[in-house]
Amino acid sequence: MRTIWLCMMLAMLGNTAVQAQETQPTKLAQSFKVTYYEFPDHFTTNLRSGNKLIQATIAIDTEYEEAVIWRVIKHRLAIANEIVLLLSNMTETDVRNPAAKAKLQEDIRDAVNAVLQSKYQFGGVDHAYITSMVVQ
Repeated sequence: MRTIWLCMMLAMLGNTAVQAQETQPTKLAQSFKVTYYEFPDHFTTNLRSGNKLIQATIAIDTEYEEAVIWRVIKHRLAIANEIVLLLSNMTETDVRNPAAKAKLQEDIRDAVNAVLQSKYQFGGVDHAYITSMVVQ
């Protein structure tokens, strides 16, 4: 009797785990594993003034399952559009200002999450990083 009860409990837990994987990624709290993804292409656009170009390399991280990274890769074009829009709104003064750069990183994170939320009702990106930036 005890074996049957144990098998039933394991089966119910297994179904719950499968349902959770199909719905939303879960935070990897046990190991605090952070997964990074750097976009393979540079983002290049004119600054708001139109006289100079900005080129940046962007990366993100998540403490959720790798499904978040796969979702970012799948929707990379929509995300790239949002990042270019944010970069094109920068001025030359913004680019030189550390506080403005920090705000840009937050805005990029929020933009990536907004794209993911529009598709999956869940974002999951914790941080965005500017790994390189050139203004000419």
